[in-house]
Amino acid sequence: MRVKFQPGFSILRIALGVLLGAAALASPAGARDSHWRSFGPGGGNIGSLAIDPRDARVVYAANFQDLYRSRDGGETWSAFGLPPISAVAIAPSDGATIYAGGTKVVRSGDGGRTWQTMLDEAGLEVRALAVTAGSRPVVFALGRSATGEGSVRRSADDGRTWTTTLISDSLDSLALDPIHPAVVFAAGRKGVFRSFDSGLSWSMALNLQIPGVRGVLVALAPSPSILYAVASYFTSLPGFAVYRSFDGGQTWTQVRFHEGTFDQALVVDPASPLKLYLAGFDGLLASTDGGKIWKPFEDGLILRPGTHPAGYSLAIAQGRRRTLFAGLYGMGVAHTAPGGGRWSLPLQTGLGGVYSPLFFNPLRSGELLVAYDDGYRVLRSVDDGETWSSLPYRITSLALSSIAFDTANPDRYFAGTGDGVWKTLNRGATWSRIKEDGAVYGLATAGPGVLLAAGGCGLDRSRNGGRTWERVLSCEHDDFLHQQVVRLWTNPSTPARIYAAVSTFSDTHPYGNLVLASTDGGATWREIPVPNPYFFEVAAGDSRALYSVDSPDKVGGGLERSEDGGATWQTVHANPEENGFASLAIDPRDPDTIYLSTRSEILRSRDGGRTLEVLDPAFSASLTTDRARPGFLYARSDLDGLFERQVE
Repeated sequence: MRVKFQPGFSILRIALGVLLGAAALASPAGARDSHWRSFGPGGGNIGSLAIDPRDARVVYAANFQDLYRSRDGGETWSAFGLPPISAVAIAPSDGATIYAGGTKVVRSGDGGRTWQTMLDEAGLEVRALAVTAGSRPVVFALGRSATGEGSVRRSADDGRTWTTTLISDSLDSLALDPIHPAVVFAAGRKGVFRSFDSGLSWSMALNLQIPGVRGVLVALAPSPSILYAVASYFTSLPGFAVYRSFDGGQTWTQVRFHEGTFDQALVVDPASPLKLYLAGFDGLLASTDGGKIWKPFEDGLILRPGTHPAGYSLAIAQGRRRTLFAGLYGMGVAHTAPGGGRWSLPLQTGLGGVYSPLFFNPLRSGELLVAYDDGYRVLRSVDDGETWSSLPYRITSLALSSIAFDTANPDRYFAGTGDGVWKTLNRGATWSRIKEDGAVYGLATAGPGVLLAAGGCGLDRSRNGGRTWERVLSCEHDDFLHQQVVRLWTNPSTPARIYAAVSTFSDTHPYGNLVLASTDGGATWREIPVPNPYFFEVAAGDSRALYSVDSPDKVGGGLERSEDGGATWQTVHANPEENGFASLAIDPRDPDTIYLSTRSEILRSRDGGRTLEVLDPAFSASLTTDRARPGFLYARSDLDGLFERQVE
């Protein structure tokens, strides 16, 4: 998983320079109540794609967590709420029959309304699925065991029973001949295997048992039966060799060798048997001459200089609405017309991804920003998520990690990036750098002209809008421990009072958690005795009202509250048994009204946590609130994306 950020304070998962999220919070799609509104961008890692043969606008995507469906060509998505899914296939002659696989294989015969488990074998990881055409389809599941052994299983009775017919030390891909349904190909480290009897028996079609072969992809052009194999080599220089057969795999010719890691997906344009597309961690490539010459095919997907969009999966919609879809690493699903042109990366609302916190402008209701794909994609909305626009490439190419808004001017805000602190005076249209020395991961404003910036360790402060900076918190804690500020809390009503969540670590000591407080605008700091600093939150309406939550996995922990800035604490509620608190948000107007997420439900308290009521019995997410928009609760779910609901 990509790096993700938690709105609450979760120190236990911090690595150097990077704040990782807390326990993944997700719940079955459709289980949450109807009060939630899905909004905002989607994304994530898409390992498999499938297109409904009846309607090219209906696309299925597996992101290693769940299966999603789009009915509008990838613009919006909804999740099915399945167990972890990494592969999907649709019956060619019946678009309502869907197979999805991951730790098991499930089947739906009614377009996804209901699902049945068809294959559940301990230790099996399903990596690819395929279904033959015709009235009596055969289903194939390519899998890997816990020991790394590859296999192909087949079912001729809609998945009710399965037979393992091919075993090899590694298998990577499947390909079916659409003209001759009994012909099946499977490829792996040893080469390409072929079956003439619907997978009952197999023989070697291309032997690649030579040093350096890491994996093999296979794809078939439907007419004529041109077969392609791409073998990835990992020797002194990673690269791949293209093999081509014009006689269905009887004889082969090596076309050429190409540098780079492109070992994830290979497809052939059904309308042009010499046009190929290849995806891997070094980007996307296209060939128009059967694999002799390859060119980058990434226009519209380059987010920062010198990089390429990592591709996981490819699929082509046939018919009048021919579209090429690419499942990407961190970016979701992009699409373009086969043969060239610029890729389109839609908003993808509802497609689960990995997000930073939502950054709300406290001086302008409805304005918010969200960063994802490690801060290389940043979107801004001024109408509470109804519409979005991208921040300019100049700032997103620097890996934005935090946003802090000016306390007096709603058009001025600051960005912490991998290249220091930057400032905008026109709501993100143009930017200038005001701090140059290294990456900044945490940023806050604390009164007119006062900025706080946290990098890999320590804390810096500026009292003149960023023109000059001073170190106010050193990199060392107790002489031998490094300390990194991972989040800051400030309040424009009481700018002198600031809180900092800190991770301590060293080469010989594990990560520790502590919270520091300043009452003089960040000039000096003292540690406050937070009982359970797994999550820590400060009330926007009263900066002396504090809450802390222990780890959801710790027996006997729970919710603590302080009403005097951390001097004293009271346990107000124990952790629910086997379902501990995993996220905390505070109402911006009333410090006694708090929202808590467990692994299965969202709770609300109106009396400072002493009593809890169920707000949503079947939804789990990371929670936050907006100071400029009280009465609304926001949720981030790894599976389903971003949501909001009115809570009054």
